[in-house]
Amino acid sequence: MAAEGIPEIGKVLGGLDNTRKPLAKLIPRLNELRDDPVKVLGEREFEIKVSPPYGVCTFICLFGPGLLVIPFFDYVLRWNPHGPESGLIFLTWLLGSALVGVFIGQFISRGKLIFRLTGLEIHDRHSHVFCPWSLFCIQGAVEISQKSEIVLPIQSMAVPFIEYHRNDEIIKTGPIQNAHFRLSKNQQQAILKDHYLAKGPKLGQLILELGQKLGAKNSERGRLIEPK
Repeated sequence: MAAEGIPEIGKVLGGLDNTRKPLAKLIPRLNELRDDPVKVLGEREFEIKVSPPYGVCTFICLFGPGLLVIPFFDYVLRWNPHGPESGLIFLTWLLGSALVGVFIGQFISRGKLIFRLTGLEIHDRHSHVFCPWSLFCIQGAVEISQKSEIVLPIQSMAVPFIEYHRNDEIIKTGPIQNAHFRLSKNQQQAILKDHYLAKGPKLGQLILELGQKLGAKNSERGRLIEPK
């Protein structure tokens, strides 16, 4: 029975990895950013991180090092599993594992988005992809796929200006990808994983808004691209 319950616990804890926050809390100057992105992004950049892996870390702590708690009480403290203290020990193990998991998850970075005046950076652990705003300078709607991905329309003319950065160097340009970003086969859509702290539809809509306002003014590599 215990083994059958482990997958269910995993599902519950997995929900913690989908922590979301309103855009206004992640970007305090959200309304001003929408009204005048040139001014706001000219003063500072903004980051939106991938949701911390609280659930995964808690699961590992619960069924990994957490299992050492029982042998410790059994052999060192000569714990009686049928005694009145058993409930307290179980709660200590459960809450302790959860707290350690949340603490570790807070410091594990799985990636982030950086909004700059020149474009959007999509970071994973080892690299980042730079997309000029002209890539998103297009009319269209945000879609969320069945694979929990944010699907954005793009201007294929701007695809050659996408840059893949690693160790502070541009490794490649054009139709590239990293762990969080890729293009559709026809290069008409950009696809982001929907695992950021901001909800996918709201995040995607903000990217398109900034692309439409900044893309036409962004002369990345000398090319101006007007919105379609």
